Amino acid sequence: MTEYPAAIARMFERNVEAVVPTLLEPRTAAPARARRVIELLVETLAGYAYGLVKAQLARAVSSRFGAEHASRLRSAPPPRCERARNGNHALEIARALAHAPLDLGHELEVALQTRLGITVHDIADLVDSLVAALPAGQGRVATTMFSELNRDSVFDDRLGVEIATGWEFASAVIERRRFASSSLIARHRILWITWSDLAGAAGSEPVRGPVHSGGYIALVG
Repeated sequence: MTEYPAAIARMFERNVEAVVPTLLEPRTAAPARARRVIELLVETLAGYAYGLVKAQLARAVSSRFGAEHASRLRSAPPPRCERARNGNHALEIARALAHAPLDLGHELEVALQTRLGITVHDIADLVDSLVAALPAGQGRVATTMFSELNRDSVFDDRLGVEIATGWEFASAVIERRRFASSSLIARHRILWITWSDLAGAAGSEPVRGPVHSGGYIALVG
């Protein structure tokens, strides 16, 4: 059971490493703004990753232990501890970065890997609370459930898909254009259009800062 967060960490890492090299660098003459958009994207993807795992756990718990336990898991609030801003956004460093060559894909990779590390700790806490609430004497069932979840994580690429989609929308925001999202399903299209507006997409009102929900921006899942 304690191996599940580690399996999820490997899944996150694999998805990031598979997708980031394929991303096209957006063009911009406003590096500070572009980096701010990337910061918002990283927080949103972390929220998606947490929601993705939580939903996966809830489905597994429902099939093994019943709807009541799954409902308790689904209703558990997201992590609410304050997230310290990335040190790279300290004033002195931000001023230096403003004149440095942009490599937003690399900056996304580093920031996302760091942020997902925090998400893995949040998932570990969620697993601990779940295990403590499961019926007594069901350890073998729980072990089998987590073994299957570990196996499934090897083939899970949903975070990678969301990274690629989020990057397309972030690039559109950075380049001050609208992204043609007709190929997305309605739920994802609405989500990412809303995110784009919050991040300062073309035609939207600028916002002074991110909209937080439980420590994340645009929490999904």
